[in-house]
Amino acid sequence: MVNYEKIADLLRLYGQFEEEHSDSDFSAFGKWLAHTQHQESGKKGKRVLPKANKETNDSLVLHQLKHMHQHQPPNVQIAILVGRLNKFSRMYMKKALGEDLALTPDEFQFLASAAFMEQARKSDLIAINVVELTTGVEILKRMEKMKYIRQVQSKEDKRTKLILLTGKGRKTLLQAFSNIQDLASLLTARLHDSAVKQLLETLEYLNDFHASIYVHDKEESIEGIVRKRLRT
Repeated sequence: MVNYEKIADLLRLYGQFEEEHSDSDFSAFGKWLAHTQHQESGKKGKRVLPKANKETNDSLVLHQLKHMHQHQPPNVQIAILVGRLNKFSRMYMKKALGEDLALTPDEFQFLASAAFMEQARKSDLIAINVVELTTGVEILKRMEKMKYIRQVQSKEDKRTKLILLTGKGRKTLLQAFSNIQDLASLLTARLHDSAVKQLLETLEYLNDFHASIYVHDKEESIEGIVRKRLRT
């Protein structure tokens, strides 16, 4: 029977080894492991893998976060890293907003968009925040219930609802901006100005490319989008 606990312990040890010896190979790991186990077994002479603890767990997780994507092709690595950075961003955003405000990252983005657009159509506000219609409707319902926004009828088209910020909504948004003022610096991790400029140019190119797909072709299948956007 396969002993999965021992396999997990071995992986944790390998993560610890690579943190200390990033340029070494499996042969070096074997020697390091034998030496480590010999030290831990002492006079008993019994070589056993140490039980998992928080330090070895953290070492394994950090190792996987830093290196797991490197086994993939470059384009796949970029997709993995962009997706993960988005999760890191949301993690920081939750911390910043959760300290003083009953506001989720999505609600903050809707508030900021509504303030920027001043009198946004309900459907436009949902589309700009790149969420499904039903998800957007639920977010707006929660925000209206908390009295952050109010809906009014458009004078040009009575079938259209416009979203306006309330006084409470504006006050909450200003407090949110104050809470997250260090977030942008944290995300860019002290990159040099030239690196920030280069990264921004790349991200703007990717944003423009995918924004066009989102507006014009989002109902297409992946195969259809690839054929239209990458093979023509």
